[in-house]
Amino acid sequence: MFKVDRKWLREALNYVSIYGQMGFTIVVPPVLLCLLGMWLRKKLDLGPWVILLAIIIGLLSAFTTIYKLCMQFLAKNTKEEDKNRKISYRKHR
Repeated sequence: MFKVDRKWLREALNYVSIYGQMGFTIVVPPVLLCLLGMWLRKKLDLGPWVILLAIIIGLLSAFTTIYKLCMQFLAKNTKEEDKNRKISYRKHR
């Protein structure tokens, strides 16, 4: 029977969850703010600039969140790599 390494499976699921969270973060804020802008335009009888402004704010929010998420992910992975790295005190020639 095929045996799966639990550590490898945990890492794979971690990557899948990170990528899923990134996709969700990129799509949801601009769409929700676009819908909010359309509602505000209808309710307050404003121009189309409200929708454009809402989309821009949504994109800025999404990319700021993605940047923070990537930095946390990279910091976590570099710590794990440093912990797993074997240090050799021999001089290399």
